Amino acid sequence: MPSVLIIGASRGIGLGFAEVYVTLGWKVHATTRTINNPGKLGIIAGDISLHELDVINADHINNLASKFEKQSIDLLIHNAGVYGTNMNSEAVININVEAPFNVINKLIRSVEVSDQKKVAILTSKMGSRNGGPTPSGLYGSSKAFLNDRYRETHPKWLEK
Repeated sequence: MPSVLIIGASRGIGLGFAEVYVTLGWKVHATTRTINNPGKLGIIAGDISLHELDVINADHINNLASKFEKQSIDLLIHNAGVYGTNMNSEAVININVEAPFNVINKLIRSVEVSDQKKVAILTSKMGSRNGGPTPSGLYGSSKAFLNDRYRETHPKWLEK
């Protein structure tokens, strides 16, 4: 049975991924910042495990990585992010650009030993360098930085 780890699954697109992969018969691991109050994520029936993760909390990242030291992850989806309303630019960059790579780098070994070896990072058309929707502001800039960083990092992951 293939496994998926969805980073940022408590609502929206991440919740949708959790519902779809459970329906497809995958072993689903899903993260939420609010493990004691996971909302709709907590009522999904099927082979699903919930894990606490705030993507900018190093202890949370390390704890999650330790849970997967001896498990493989066929598909790692990093979906967590913020639009950034009423947030400073440093916080948005930390969550939308730095956190995906911090989390993935801690979990990449579990992906490397899996059958499918797939990593997906969700971004936005607002981060497009060639004609994304405007105005995209801080959110769009952070997604453009994420896209740039992914283009730089992706070949290194392929070498593994």
